[in-house]
This record gives sequence, C-alpha cells and structure tokens, in this order.
Amino acid sequence: MTLRCLLNPWRFKPPADIPRSDYNDYMVDLYLNRLPGQTLSRSTLISTREMWLSESDLVSREQDIRLNLEFDFKRQPVQPAMNEGHLLMSSRPWDNMEEALQQRSLFDDWRQTHTLKTLADWDDWCDFLYCRTVFSDMKLKVGSKRSDDILVRLFLRALTQCQWGLMLKDKKSYSCKEVAEWLTSEGYSVTVTDVKNAVRAKIPQMKFSSVTPRMKSLMDIIARKYPTFCLPV
Repeated sequence: MTLRCLLNPWRFKPPADIPRSDYNDYMVDLYLNRLPGQTLSRSTLISTREMWLSESDLVSREQDIRLNLEFDFKRQPVQPAMNEGHLLMSSRPWDNMEEALQQRSLFDDWRQTHTLKTLADWDDWCDFLYCRTVFSDMKLKVGSKRSDDILVRLFLRALTQCQWGLMLKDKKSYSCKEVAEWLTSEGYSVTVTDVKNAVRAKIPQMKFSSVTPRMKSLMDIIARKYPTFCLPV
C-alpha cells in the first residue's frame, strides 16, 4: 500500500533509529496498526519555568504521549467502505455545531477502548452513538451495553406487561426459566430473576424511527417465538 503521511499534524517524530527515507513507511504502519490507548515516547525540552525552579540548564527529556490518529470529526463522516484493508469514508459539513460537538465528545469516549479501522469498528461506533443519543435520552441505563442488550431488557418488560404487540397468551407461553434459558442460548445474559423483575420495570414512552443491525438481529430471533412483537413507531 502506498500512502503519503503528514507528520506535523500528528506532533510526532519517528524514533532516531528510523532513517528519514523510511519516515513515511513507519507512519503508515503506525496508522494502520494503531491500538486503543497506544502511547509513544517523544523527546521534549523542559520549560522555562522548570529551568527557573530547578536551576537547570535547557535539557531534553523523554515523555510518553498518547497516539492520536483517529478522525477529528470536524466534518461528518459518511459512506464508509473498506479500501486496501482500512476504513475509507467521505464527509459532509455538519448540520449544526451542537451535533458536531456532541458526536465529537461521544467519539472521544468510544475511542478510549476502540479504533476506527474497519467496517466492524464503524458498526460498533454507530451502535455506541445510537445508545448514547436514543436510549440515554429515555433515561435508560446504558453503561457499556450495546443496543441489542438494552432491547433485550425492553422486550422482557413488554413480554411480562403485555405491551408492544404481546398479549397474555404470549406471556403464558413459556415460563420465566424457559425465557431466560432461551435468551441465554442466543448469547444474552438473562437470568430468571431478570425475567421476573421485568414486570415491575417501567416501559419508557418512546418511538423507534430506526434500529441498529444488532437490534435487527435480535428482532429476528424474537420473531421466531413471538411473531407479534413489534417496536412502537
């Protein structure tokens, strides 16, 4: 892969043992193989204040800095695709400053443990964004959960309270233990207590204008046992 990189915007100089002719290849490899929270050592000069307080000469010191090679969200990323093993996106202007600042703030949270390098990363970021903008507004506890995890909890509430297309006969079709075992077998951590407690949990007044791929997959699973289950729109 041939990529040209600009070093200055990244405020990073390759290690001294890297020949200048290899700077570009080094930075390309660093960019393509970056990790969440990755740090690099950088040589910096001590400040004038520190020289004064410590009565020191102007000397350099090694300092670990956090690698920051993610998209800066100055424009809205759109149309994700893969190009030679890495995510490629187009961009468009934000509709307003509030949306731009909100997504940049949320992305800063997400990238603490993620990098945006593949379509799978993009899907995870979009799911994270959905949870923080849709479910958080409904005062649902999101934490580290993803959209299908939260939908499982909402489904249990709807099932035990006969809402969202479900009726009493659906509630009585399976025992709490059978429902918990079924959802656990599908990859969701659900206990018998979770099912029993769902009858007392509040169902938020909400409408779904869209769903995530994770939610769509869960809806397909639910439909096999409860075909009348539907989300309010």
